[in-house]
Order: sequence, then C-alpha cells, then structure tokens
Amino acid sequence: MTFLPLFWVGSSGLPRRVHDYPAIFAGWQSMATTGHFITLMGIMFFFLMLLDSHIEKKLATISTLGIPRWHKRVLYYLFKISYLQQASKTYSKMPNSKVRTYLAQPYNNEYEVYTN
Repeated sequence: MTFLPLFWVGSSGLPRRVHDYPAIFAGWQSMATTGHFITLMGIMFFFLMLLDSHIEKKLATISTLGIPRWHKRVLYYLFKISYLQQASKTYSKMPNSKVRTYLAQPYNNEYEVYTN
C-alpha cells in the first residue's frame, strides 16, 4: 500500500520530492500515507513483542526453528498411514458377519456379531 500508489503517481508524471502536488493525485497520496502508517504500526508491534519477550525472559524464537515439531508431525502422519494400511489388510482377511454367525451357531447359542 505504500509503494504501488507512489509508483503510479510517478508513472503519471509527478516528479519526486514535490510538496505541492496537484489535487488529482490526492487519492494516491492518501493511500500511500495509509500504507505507511500500517507499516509503522506493524514495526511498532514487532518491537513491543520483542520487549515483552525480553521482560518475561522468554525466547523470541525457538533456536531450532520448529524443526523437531515438524519432524514429530511428519512421523505421526507416516505412522497413521501405515497403521491404517495394516488395519485394512487385517480386516480384509477377517470373514464377514454372516460367516462368523454360521461358524458360531453350532457351538453355543450366545455369541456376538461384529459388522464391518
């Protein structure tokens, strides 16, 4: 919001360092000023966060840049994928509920049926 409006103003023919610009460029100038204030607010909040972390004796960033956390997350996803593949293989070998009912019926009258 700071660079682009001033770029278009310069492309439209307004030279740099002009303190008394024509009224036609007022909109672009106000947009650039707004962008400048937003940038200043962001910089101010950045330094306030650094000051707060210094006062509370906390590190502003982790020294490892979050790599171990990312590593754990990837390992978890790989584990879940392999677990689901293994479960799929195990359940595919298991007979369906009708076959289990047929096999259990002659031996006892009380049985449980688990459906897939």
